[in-house]
Amino acid sequence: MTQSSQSQPFLRIPALHNGRGSMAAFLALLLGLFAGHSPALQAQNGFPPSLMSYQGFLVDANGAGLAPNNPQNFSVVFRIYAVSTAGTPLWTEAQTVTIDKGNFSVVLGEGGLEGSEVRPDLATVFNSDKASDMYLGITVKGVSNSEILPRLRLLTSPYAFLARTANGLAGSDGAALINSSEGRLRIGQALQSTGGNNRGANAVDLQVARVTTSPSQVASGATSVISGGQNNTASGELSVIAGGSGSTASGRGSAVGGGENNTASGLFATVRVAETTSPAAKIPFPSGAEPGRCMPEASSLVTTPMSTRTPAATTSSSSRRRAAWASIQPRPPEQRSPLPVG
Repeated sequence: MTQSSQSQPFLRIPALHNGRGSMAAFLALLLGLFAGHSPALQAQNGFPPSLMSYQGFLVDANGAGLAPNNPQNFSVVFRIYAVSTAGTPLWTEAQTVTIDKGNFSVVLGEGGLEGSEVRPDLATVFNSDKASDMYLGITVKGVSNSEILPRLRLLTSPYAFLARTANGLAGSDGAALINSSEGRLRIGQALQSTGGNNRGANAVDLQVARVTTSPSQVASGATSVISGGQNNTASGELSVIAGGSGSTASGRGSAVGGGENNTASGLFATVRVAETTSPAAKIPFPSGAEPGRCMPEASSLVTTPMSTRTPAATTSSSSRRRAAWASIQPRPPEQRSPLPVG
Protein backbone atom coordinates (compact mmCIF):
# COMPACT_ATOMS: atom_id res chain seq x y z
CA MET A 1 0.00 0.00 0.00
CA THR A 2 1.42 3.37 -1.00
CA GLN A 3 1.75 5.96 1.74
CA SER A 4 0.33 9.43 1.33
CA SER A 5 -0.01 12.58 3.35
CA GLN A 6 -3.21 11.15 4.75
CA SER A 7 -2.94 7.76 6.34
CA GLN A 8 -5.24 5.12 4.83
CA PRO A 9 -6.64 2.27 6.95
CA PHE A 10 -6.48 -1.40 6.21
CA LEU A 11 -7.55 -4.55 8.09
CA ARG A 12 -4.83 -6.51 9.78
CA ILE A 13 -4.41 -9.49 12.08
CA PRO A 14 -1.23 -10.10 14.12
CA ALA A 15 1.82 -11.44 12.28
CA LEU A 16 2.02 -15.20 11.83
CA HIS A 17 5.37 -16.81 12.61
CA ASN A 18 7.10 -19.78 11.06
CA GLY A 19 10.66 -21.16 11.13
CA ARG A 20 11.85 -18.70 8.48
CA GLY A 21 10.53 -15.51 10.01
CA SER A 22 7.23 -13.66 10.17
CA MET A 23 4.48 -13.37 7.58
CA ALA A 24 2.14 -10.39 7.65
CA ALA A 25 -1.58 -10.98 7.15
CA PHE A 26 -3.61 -7.93 6.29
CA LEU A 27 -7.20 -9.16 6.24
CA ALA A 28 -9.30 -11.10 8.73
CA LEU A 29 -12.91 -12.11 8.77
CA LEU A 30 -14.27 -13.78 11.87
CA LEU A 31 -17.76 -15.11 11.36
CA GLY A 32 -19.85 -16.58 14.15
CA LEU A 33 -21.92 -15.56 17.12
CA PHE A 34 -20.60 -12.79 19.33
CA ALA A 35 -22.14 -11.38 22.49
CA GLY A 36 -22.89 -7.72 22.99
CA HIS A 37 -25.13 -7.09 19.95
CA SER A 38 -28.90 -6.71 19.98
CA PRO A 39 -30.52 -7.69 16.67
CA ALA A 40 -32.94 -5.23 15.11
CA LEU A 41 -36.46 -5.78 16.35
CA GLN A 42 -38.61 -7.83 13.96
CA ALA A 43 -41.49 -10.26 14.08
CA GLN A 44 -40.39 -13.62 15.44
CA ASN A 45 -40.40 -16.43 12.89
CA GLY A 46 -38.95 -19.87 12.27
CA PHE A 47 -35.99 -18.75 10.16
CA PRO A 48 -32.43 -17.79 11.12
CA PRO A 49 -31.89 -14.02 11.43
CA SER A 50 -30.74 -12.20 8.30
CA LEU A 51 -27.68 -10.90 10.15
CA MET A 52 -23.98 -11.67 10.00
CA SER A 53 -21.27 -10.93 12.58
CA TYR A 54 -18.04 -9.27 11.46
CA GLN A 55 -14.95 -8.39 13.50
CA GLY A 56 -11.72 -6.80 12.35
CA PHE A 57 -8.66 -4.75 13.23
CA LEU A 58 -8.30 -1.45 11.43
CA VAL A 59 -4.90 0.23 11.08
CA ASP A 60 -3.44 3.04 9.06
CA ALA A 61 -0.67 2.70 6.48
CA ASN A 62 1.93 2.90 9.24
CA GLY A 63 0.45 -0.10 11.04
CA ALA A 64 -0.97 1.92 13.94
CA GLY A 65 -4.47 1.06 15.05
CA LEU A 66 -7.10 3.72 14.54
CA ALA A 67 -8.42 5.45 17.66
CA PRO A 68 -5.29 4.52 19.68
CA ASN A 69 -6.25 6.38 22.84
CA ASN A 70 -10.03 6.59 23.06
CA PRO A 71 -12.91 4.89 21.21
CA GLN A 72 -13.95 6.85 18.13
CA ASN A 73 -16.89 6.57 15.75
CA PHE A 74 -16.34 6.23 12.00
CA SER A 75 -18.79 6.07 9.09
CA VAL A 76 -18.15 2.74 7.36
CA VAL A 77 -19.75 1.32 4.20
CA PHE A 78 -19.87 -2.46 3.73
CA ARG A 79 -20.47 -3.99 0.29
CA ILE A 80 -20.81 -7.62 -0.83
CA TYR A 81 -19.76 -8.59 -4.36
CA ALA A 82 -19.75 -11.77 -6.43
CA VAL A 83 -16.32 -10.83 -7.83
CA SER A 84 -12.97 -10.04 -6.19
CA THR A 85 -12.41 -6.82 -8.15
CA ALA A 86 -14.62 -4.23 -9.83
CA GLY A 87 -18.19 -5.38 -10.46
CA THR A 88 -21.49 -4.15 -9.02
CA PRO A 89 -22.27 -4.75 -5.34
CA LEU A 90 -25.10 -7.15 -4.59
CA TRP A 91 -25.66 -5.63 -1.16
CA THR A 92 -24.56 -2.34 0.44
CA GLU A 93 -24.99 -1.05 3.97
CA ALA A 94 -23.80 2.01 5.88
CA GLN A 95 -23.03 1.87 9.61
CA THR A 96 -21.54 4.05 12.31
CA VAL A 97 -18.79 1.87 13.74
CA THR A 98 -16.99 2.41 17.04
CA ILE A 99 -13.27 1.63 16.78
CA ASP A 100 -11.08 1.23 19.86
CA LYS A 101 -7.34 0.80 19.39
CA GLY A 102 -8.01 -0.55 15.92
CA ASN A 103 -10.56 -3.15 17.00
CA PHE A 104 -14.18 -3.11 15.90
CA SER A 105 -17.14 -5.46 15.78
CA VAL A 106 -20.38 -5.02 13.85
CA VAL A 107 -23.47 -6.97 12.87
CA LEU A 108 -24.10 -6.69 9.16
CA GLY A 109 -27.77 -6.28 8.43
CA GLU A 110 -28.39 -3.79 11.24
CA GLY A 111 -27.27 -0.70 9.34
CA GLY A 112 -28.98 1.56 6.83
CA LEU A 113 -28.97 2.50 3.17
CA GLU A 114 -26.04 4.08 1.40
CA GLY A 115 -27.52 6.47 -1.14
CA SER A 116 -29.41 4.61 -3.86
CA GLU A 117 -27.37 1.40 -3.61
CA VAL A 118 -29.32 -1.83 -3.17
CA ARG A 119 -29.75 -3.41 0.23
CA PRO A 120 -31.90 -6.58 -0.08
CA ASP A 121 -32.46 -9.04 2.73
CA LEU A 122 -28.97 -10.29 3.58
CA ALA A 123 -30.03 -13.95 3.48
CA THR A 124 -31.08 -13.65 -0.17
CA VAL A 125 -27.60 -12.53 -1.21
CA PHE A 126 -26.23 -16.01 -0.52
CA ASN A 127 -29.12 -17.85 -2.15
CA SER A 128 -27.78 -17.99 -5.70
CA ASP A 129 -25.49 -19.97 -7.98
CA LYS A 130 -22.69 -17.53 -7.08
CA ALA A 131 -22.82 -18.21 -3.33
CA SER A 132 -19.43 -19.98 -3.33
CA ASP A 133 -17.58 -16.78 -4.30
CA MET A 134 -18.68 -13.76 -2.27
CA TYR A 135 -16.39 -10.90 -1.30
CA LEU A 136 -16.69 -8.15 1.30
CA GLY A 137 -15.51 -4.63 0.52
CA ILE A 138 -15.06 -1.92 3.19
CA THR A 139 -14.83 1.85 2.86
CA VAL A 140 -14.07 4.08 5.90
CA LYS A 141 -15.38 7.57 5.22
CA GLY A 142 -13.37 10.51 6.48
CA VAL A 143 -10.19 8.46 6.47
CA SER A 144 -10.30 7.10 2.96
CA ASN A 145 -13.12 7.39 0.46
CA SER A 146 -11.80 4.47 -1.58
CA GLU A 147 -12.49 0.83 -0.85
CA ILE A 148 -9.84 -1.07 1.12
CA LEU A 149 -8.15 -3.62 -1.13
CA PRO A 150 -8.03 -6.49 -1.57
CA ARG A 151 -11.60 -7.50 -0.81
CA LEU A 152 -12.03 -10.34 1.60
CA ARG A 153 -13.59 -13.57 0.42
CA LEU A 154 -16.39 -14.73 2.72
CA LEU A 155 -15.98 -18.23 4.10
CA THR A 156 -18.29 -20.50 6.02
CA SER A 157 -18.06 -21.44 9.69
CA PRO A 158 -17.66 -25.16 10.50
CA TYR A 159 -21.21 -26.07 11.48
CA ALA A 160 -22.65 -24.12 8.58
CA PHE A 161 -21.65 -27.11 6.42
CA LEU A 162 -24.79 -28.76 7.79
CA ALA A 163 -26.86 -26.30 5.77
CA ARG A 164 -25.62 -27.90 2.56
CA THR A 165 -27.94 -30.86 3.17
CA ALA A 166 -30.81 -28.47 2.42
CA ASN A 167 -29.85 -28.80 -1.25
CA GLY A 168 -31.14 -32.36 -1.00
CA LEU A 169 -33.82 -31.70 1.67
CA ALA A 170 -32.66 -34.21 4.26
CA GLY A 171 -34.41 -34.86 7.56
CA SER A 172 -32.93 -34.48 11.01
CA ASP A 173 -31.88 -38.14 10.86
CA GLY A 174 -29.87 -37.46 7.71
CA ALA A 175 -32.17 -39.51 5.46
CA ALA A 176 -32.87 -37.90 2.09
CA LEU A 177 -36.44 -36.65 1.71
CA ILE A 178 -36.15 -35.11 -1.76
CA ASN A 179 -33.25 -35.06 -4.18
CA SER A 180 -32.74 -34.61 -7.88
CA SER A 181 -30.76 -36.63 -10.37
CA GLU A 182 -30.77 -36.97 -14.14
CA GLY A 183 -33.18 -34.05 -14.38
CA ARG A 184 -35.78 -35.75 -12.18
CA LEU A 185 -37.10 -34.84 -8.75
CA ARG A 186 -37.05 -37.94 -6.58
CA ILE A 187 -38.96 -38.34 -3.33
CA GLY A 188 -37.13 -40.54 -0.85
CA GLN A 189 -39.93 -41.10 1.68
CA ALA A 190 -43.73 -41.33 1.73
CA LEU A 191 -45.68 -38.05 1.67
CA GLN A 192 -48.05 -37.55 4.58
CA SER A 193 -50.11 -34.69 5.96
CA THR A 194 -50.08 -34.00 9.68
CA GLY A 195 -52.50 -35.18 12.37
CA GLY A 196 -54.29 -38.43 13.10
CA ASN A 197 -52.95 -41.86 13.97
CA ASN A 198 -49.79 -43.39 12.57
CA ARG A 199 -49.84 -44.23 8.88
CA GLY A 200 -49.13 -47.63 7.44
CA ALA A 201 -45.70 -48.60 6.15
CA ASN A 202 -44.90 -46.62 2.96
CA ALA A 203 -48.39 -45.12 2.99
CA VAL A 204 -49.17 -41.81 1.27
CA ASP A 205 -51.79 -39.59 2.94
CA LEU A 206 -52.46 -36.14 1.45
CA GLN A 207 -56.00 -35.45 2.69
CA VAL A 208 -56.39 -32.01 4.19
CA ALA A 209 -58.50 -32.74 7.27
CA ARG A 210 -60.15 -35.37 9.44
CA VAL A 211 -62.73 -35.39 12.21
CA THR A 212 -61.06 -34.45 15.49
CA THR A 213 -62.72 -37.36 17.29
CA SER A 214 -61.70 -39.85 14.58
CA PRO A 215 -57.89 -39.96 14.44
CA SER A 216 -58.08 -43.29 12.60
CA GLN A 217 -59.19 -41.49 9.41
CA VAL A 218 -55.80 -41.91 7.79
CA ALA A 219 -54.00 -44.16 5.32
CA SER A 220 -53.29 -46.84 7.91
CA GLY A 221 -52.92 -49.79 5.54
CA ALA A 222 -49.48 -50.78 4.35
CA THR A 223 -48.68 -49.04 1.02
CA SER A 224 -52.14 -47.47 1.02
CA VAL A 225 -52.85 -44.11 -0.62
CA ILE A 226 -55.26 -41.24 0.09
CA SER A 227 -54.58 -38.65 -2.57
CA GLY A 228 -56.94 -35.96 -1.28
CA GLY A 229 -60.25 -35.09 0.28
CA GLN A 230 -61.06 -35.33 3.97
CA ASN A 231 -62.26 -37.74 6.66
CA ASN A 232 -61.27 -40.78 4.59
CA THR A 233 -59.83 -44.07 5.84
CA ALA A 234 -57.67 -46.42 3.77
CA SER A 235 -57.06 -49.31 6.14
CA GLY A 236 -56.62 -52.12 3.64
CA GLU A 237 -53.21 -53.09 2.36
CA LEU A 238 -52.62 -51.51 -1.08
CA SER A 239 -55.97 -49.68 -0.81
CA VAL A 240 -56.56 -46.34 -2.55
CA ILE A 241 -58.96 -43.43 -2.05
CA ALA A 242 -58.70 -40.75 -4.72
CA GLY A 243 -60.61 -38.04 -2.86
CA GLY A 244 -64.02 -37.13 -1.60
CA SER A 245 -65.18 -37.33 2.00
CA GLY A 246 -66.02 -39.93 4.61
CA SER A 247 -65.14 -42.99 2.51
CA THR A 248 -63.45 -46.21 3.60
CA ALA A 249 -61.29 -48.66 1.63
CA SER A 250 -60.72 -51.59 3.96
CA GLY A 251 -60.28 -54.49 1.55
CA ARG A 252 -56.86 -55.49 0.29
CA GLY A 253 -56.25 -53.68 -2.99
CA SER A 254 -59.64 -51.96 -2.75
CA ALA A 255 -60.27 -48.50 -4.23
CA VAL A 256 -62.75 -45.63 -3.93
CA GLY A 257 -62.70 -43.11 -6.75
CA GLY A 258 -64.35 -40.28 -4.82
CA GLY A 259 -67.77 -39.19 -3.68
CA GLU A 260 -69.00 -39.29 -0.12
CA ASN A 261 -69.50 -42.05 2.46
CA ASN A 262 -68.57 -44.90 0.11
CA THR A 263 -67.15 -48.21 1.27
CA ALA A 264 -64.98 -50.72 -0.59
CA SER A 265 -64.53 -53.64 1.81
CA GLY A 266 -63.95 -56.66 -0.40
CA LEU A 267 -60.77 -58.03 -1.90
CA PHE A 268 -59.84 -55.67 -4.78
CA ALA A 269 -63.33 -54.10 -4.55
CA THR A 270 -63.78 -50.87 -6.52
CA VAL A 271 -66.23 -47.98 -6.14
CA ARG A 272 -66.04 -45.64 -9.10
CA VAL A 273 -68.95 -43.33 -8.24
CA ALA A 274 -68.42 -39.65 -8.75
CA GLU A 275 -70.62 -38.39 -5.93
CA THR A 276 -73.36 -39.67 -3.69
CA THR A 277 -74.70 -39.08 -0.21
CA SER A 278 -77.20 -41.93 -0.17
CA PRO A 279 -76.56 -44.73 2.37
CA ALA A 280 -77.69 -47.18 -0.29
CA ALA A 281 -74.71 -46.21 -2.36
CA LYS A 282 -72.38 -47.98 0.02
CA ILE A 283 -71.30 -51.13 -1.76
CA PRO A 284 -69.65 -53.68 0.56
CA PHE A 285 -68.23 -56.27 -1.81
CA PRO A 286 -68.16 -59.89 -0.61
CA SER A 287 -64.98 -60.66 1.29
CA GLY A 288 -64.10 -63.33 -1.25
CA ALA A 289 -64.69 -61.17 -4.31
CA GLU A 290 -62.21 -61.86 -7.04
CA PRO A 291 -60.37 -59.17 -8.99
CA GLY A 292 -62.30 -58.10 -12.06
CA ARG A 293 -65.44 -60.12 -11.23
CA CYS A 294 -67.71 -57.11 -10.78
CA MET A 295 -67.75 -53.36 -10.58
CA PRO A 296 -70.55 -50.84 -9.91
CA GLU A 297 -71.73 -48.65 -12.72
CA ALA A 298 -71.12 -44.96 -11.98
CA SER A 299 -74.51 -43.92 -13.40
CA SER A 300 -76.88 -46.37 -11.69
CA LEU A 301 -74.77 -47.89 -8.91
CA VAL A 302 -76.00 -51.33 -9.99
CA THR A 303 -73.49 -54.15 -9.65
CA THR A 304 -73.48 -56.33 -12.77
CA PRO A 305 -71.42 -59.51 -13.13
CA MET A 306 -69.10 -59.27 -16.10
CA SER A 307 -70.23 -62.65 -17.38
CA THR A 308 -73.75 -61.27 -18.07
CA ARG A 309 -72.49 -58.38 -20.19
CA THR A 310 -72.50 -58.72 -23.95
CA PRO A 311 -70.09 -57.14 -26.37
CA ALA A 312 -71.20 -54.45 -28.79
CA ALA A 313 -73.12 -55.51 -31.87
CA THR A 314 -71.10 -57.34 -34.48
CA THR A 315 -69.76 -55.08 -37.20
CA SER A 316 -67.05 -55.31 -39.76
CA SER A 317 -64.60 -54.89 -36.89
CA SER A 318 -66.33 -57.38 -34.59
CA SER A 319 -63.25 -59.55 -34.25
CA ARG A 320 -61.28 -56.64 -32.96
CA ARG A 321 -64.10 -55.75 -30.56
CA ARG A 322 -64.24 -59.30 -29.20
CA ALA A 323 -60.48 -59.35 -28.76
CA ALA A 324 -60.58 -56.05 -26.87
CA TRP A 325 -63.45 -57.30 -24.66
CA ALA A 326 -61.64 -60.51 -23.83
CA SER A 327 -58.46 -58.65 -22.95
CA ILE A 328 -60.05 -56.95 -19.94
CA GLN A 329 -61.51 -60.14 -18.47
CA PRO A 330 -59.43 -62.10 -15.95
CA ARG A 331 -60.59 -65.37 -17.47
CA PRO A 332 -63.16 -66.55 -20.06
CA PRO A 333 -66.82 -66.14 -18.98
CA GLU A 334 -67.60 -69.86 -19.33
CA GLN A 335 -65.08 -70.61 -16.57
CA ARG A 336 -66.79 -68.31 -14.08
CA SER A 337 -70.11 -68.31 -12.30
CA PRO A 338 -71.85 -64.94 -11.90
CA LEU A 339 -71.98 -63.25 -8.50
CA PRO A 340 -75.34 -62.29 -7.02
CA VAL A 341 -76.57 -58.84 -8.01
CA GLY A 342 -77.17 -56.37 -5.19
